[in-house]
Amino acid sequence: MPVLMSQIVPDVVLIEPVARCTGHQSWYFRQLYQALAAAGTTVLGLTYSGLHEDEDFHLGEQRCYRVSNEFPHFVGAFLSFLTGVDKFDPIRLTGGTRGLRARLYFQIVCALTLMWALKQARTNGWPVLHLLCPPSFLVLAVLLFYSSKSPTTIVTVYGSPHKYFGSRALLRWPRTYHRVRLICQTEHIALSWAKVIGNDRVFRIELPTENSGRAYAKATARIQLGLPLGCPIVGILGFLTAEKGYVEVLNAVAAMKAEVHVLFFGDAPRQLNPSPMDVARQLGIEERLILHLGFAPEADFAAAVAAVDVVALLYRDSSQSSGVLSWCVSRGVPVLATKHGALGVQVRDLAAGITVDPLDANETAAAIHRLLTEGAPACNGLRAGTDWAAAATSHQRLYRDVLNGI
Repeated sequence: MPVLMSQIVPDVVLIEPVARCTGHQSWYFRQLYQALAAAGTTVLGLTYSGLHEDEDFHLGEQRCYRVSNEFPHFVGAFLSFLTGVDKFDPIRLTGGTRGLRARLYFQIVCALTLMWALKQARTNGWPVLHLLCPPSFLVLAVLLFYSSKSPTTIVTVYGSPHKYFGSRALLRWPRTYHRVRLICQTEHIALSWAKVIGNDRVFRIELPTENSGRAYAKATARIQLGLPLGCPIVGILGFLTAEKGYVEVLNAVAAMKAEVHVLFFGDAPRQLNPSPMDVARQLGIEERLILHLGFAPEADFAAAVAAVDVVALLYRDSSQSSGVLSWCVSRGVPVLATKHGALGVQVRDLAAGITVDPLDANETAAAIHRLLTEGAPACNGLRAGTDWAAAATSHQRLYRDVLNGI
């Protein structure tokens, strides 16, 4: 049954236009949505064409609305023609459709979803919009255009200002200045944005990394994914780019005597540069490489986390937050992370693994060996991270402050 917007009076509208295009977006959207609802917040979820018949996403009696239903058919047809992405099957954002056309798809659907949400907010009196997609130039341009009488918009950002060059100017623009607040998930990102737009508009709410102590069946997960049973596996998970530090992981594995395999699991650009297979072949370890490239629904991603012995987070941009770290801590999988920046601090604080200088192959290899033999303290439930209930409370406080003009 269609959702009648005039009948909904939400406390906050949670917007993730591409929530079905990657497993992480679906996971984060669902977790935050359910945590807010459990804390007594009336939430309306908006997505462009995501969450359609998606078994990964369970909201119970809560509401999530597909904005693509509101646009004429020719809009979806033209978008498909322009980007090669089917409106009704965004899950196919893999392989050949990656690159500029996929980025164009993301930009357009984010702008369309926000444009529709701002118009509805005016009509129905929605007080706060919370946008979970990055603050791209096009998205902020929509905010600028609709800034008159529009509600305050909160944007969760996952990277430093240098990634959003054009966005910085628009965030300083007088018409958007008092309408936009940013949530950052690490201290480094929060401080860097505060230098650009001021302390009063930047808030830090950590990505939850609660440790449920839940047991997992490694053998079952490996069978489900077709992975070998009798060898240690280091996983590189999520959207795969060279920024994840996979070259450094392969160099370290090549320096080890043990037959350690490396699993690449997740979506990737059409051409990974450098090619993991080429790097592995040059190091003489191509037989130890396992490639599972492509979109991974949340159920398969959970199986991948359970199937590996160590997850490598040797990110070159170590200031960013990591949803993969949250998965690992909650499921007791030890982490190998870059020692520099906010990510390394978080891993050490949570006792979730070992941090290393990724450019030192011998140090990295020794850390992998130690994690394979000893694990990490947090894997035994000795430490727990921030939980989703606490995150919901922090978000509720921010929503109230925004409504009260603080």
